[in-house]
Parts: sequence; structure tokens; C-alpha cells
Amino acid sequence: MLNEDFKNIEEVDKTKIFMKNLPDKMHEIRMLIKGVNAKISVLDENFVQRSDDEFEKTWNSFARPLDIFIEQGDCFERLEKLTEDFKVDLKEMQVKLEVDISEISNQFDEVILFEELSQHL
Repeated sequence: MLNEDFKNIEEVDKTKIFMKNLPDKMHEIRMLIKGVNAKISVLDENFVQRSDDEFEKTWNSFARPLDIFIEQGDCFERLEKLTEDFKVDLKEMQVKLEVDISEISNQFDEVILFEELSQHL
């Protein structure tokens, strides 16, 4: 979710909500890692050998939260920029809509005037 491209403001808002809850999720993950670390320490203290695969998985479990933290910062920056871009786009769309409504209103007035003139002829 942190690296996704956003197609509309709803996706940006959905990601903002996810990001708001991310610190709590990261705390949960850190607590799980802390528990795993305690178990690994017991294994290490008892000279239990771990396979290369187990060692790599252990290392990845410690490193991944840092990666997520970095991605989180990048995502916050992207969200802010995209939010501003969407605001600008919405403002431009609003201006265009106002122009379109004005043109349609003028055309409608012309049709009404034509109808009124046609009735008097």
C-alpha cells in the first residue's frame, strides 16, 4: 500500500487512514520481534546452531521494520504532494464546470428567447 500509485482522492484518503494507524501496527510488530529476539537469545545462550535460512529470516525480521519506517516517510511526502495535486485538479475542474454551466445557461436563455419570439410571430 505504501508504494502504490493513487488514481483518485479516495485512494489518497484510504492510504492516509492506513498511515495514521501504521504506528500502532509497527508497535505491535516491534513487540513481536522483541519476543522472538528473547527466544533467539535463549537459543544462542544454549549454543543452538541456526541454519543460514533461519539466520537470514531472523535478520530480515529485524530489518523490515526499518524499511517500513523509511517507506512510511516517503509515502507521507507523496501523499502530501498528491493531495495538493488533487486539490489543484479539483479547482481547475470546478472552474471549467462553472464556465460550462454559464455557457449552457446562455444557450438556454437564447432558446427561451427564440421560443418567445416564435410565439409572437
